[in-house]
Amino acid sequence: MTNYNSNLIAKDDSTHIVVEADEYDRSFLRLHPQTAIITSLDPDHLDIYGTFEAMKEDYKTFASSAEKLVLHHSLTSVINHPNTLTYGLSDKARFRAKDDRL
Repeated sequence: MTNYNSNLIAKDDSTHIVVEADEYDRSFLRLHPQTAIITSLDPDHLDIYGTFEAMKEDYKTFASSAEKLVLHHSLTSVINHPNTLTYGLSDKARFRAKDDRL
């Protein structure tokens, strides 16, 4: 963030860091999060990945590096993790919204 001359803002006693992982250049594969949240998976950056299947494989690798995974319920057929919480509007989601009106 240019107004802070840094991409990290934290208190000296911070115990958590929130990061937006970047799949564009595969740098998210260098992260080993305690908890990862994957909200969507769309065929993007195919100039980097070549195919959507290759991109999905990297997402699976990223997810496997996390201790816990929070996943949109629609992605459970793509990403399997032993410690997953799902969310969404579907009854299949562990955590779901009851009213999607704004």
